[in-house]
Amino acid sequence: MRGGSLLKSKVKPDSETTGYAKDFKPIDYPKPDGVLTFDLLTNLSRSGTNHEANQPAHLRIKPGQEETAKEYSNKLYGGPE
Repeated sequence: MRGGSLLKSKVKPDSETTGYAKDFKPIDYPKPDGVLTFDLLTNLSRSGTNHEANQPAHLRIKPGQEETAKEYSNKLYGGPE
């Protein structure tokens, strides 16, 4: 059978493939039309995701690293993570 299996493919870690925000054009998404595309909250409610309202975030910035995330990651990569 031709083609590769996902189990056999060589996948690089995100850290090797993430580029700088300045090297990418922002994506200009059209406004949701309510027929084919929907707003974020509607999509989330239809996804079946079930979390408690007060559930803590899954991704956390280590104590003492808040400024690194804000001053380094956000500026270079366009996100605090």
